[in-house]
Amino acid sequence: MFIDRQAELGQLEKHYQSGRGDLFVLYGRRRVGKTELLRVFCQGKPHIYFIATLSADGEQLAAFSQQVWGFTRDETPAGFTFPSWEAAFNALAELPGRPLVVLDEFTYLISGNKALPSILQKVWDSRLKDAGVMLVLCGSYIGMMESEVLGHRAPLYGRRTGSTLLQPLGLPAAAQFFPQADSEDQFLSWAVLGGMPYYLQL
Repeated sequence: MFIDRQAELGQLEKHYQSGRGDLFVLYGRRRVGKTELLRVFCQGKPHIYFIATLSADGEQLAAFSQQVWGFTRDETPAGFTFPSWEAAFNALAELPGRPLVVLDEFTYLISGNKALPSILQKVWDSRLKDAGVMLVLCGSYIGMMESEVLGHRAPLYGRRTGSTLLQPLGLPAAAQFFPQADSEDQFLSWAVLGGMPYYLQL
């Protein structure tokens, strides 16, 4: 169930329609609805949606490589992987059209490879900022996103074209999860559960 988030969708859409190289950062608490927001945003657009895990760095690179390779090809060779993250990020600049690339749980990638932000910064400066790619970095560990991606000492500092700290839903939106309830019960539900879509849906 996807409710509201029209302002956030509008912001993302504005960046996508610019047609320029775009580096957008979306972060916020777990269960606040970041992934669902991005999945709705990706609908109808040529996109790569990569969800990072706590797997070893080589496994993550292989999984991402296969998604990039498969973007323009029907088949991906078994075991295919780019030789490095730099090569994989460079391959994004070769994708046709206006590709949308989402790296969800980006902090997991950083945990497995501390050099990743600086590698991405290098490729962004040399190629991606002038390509037609919209790259979205998404993460749930707010402290790490602020220090490793947004902070003034972070390699990617100054590269982002936009960012949003996704907030819980307010009462009017949260009430839509309970359309059959009266206004008092809607308010009590929001007061107890807060504006976290995951808990409201449960």
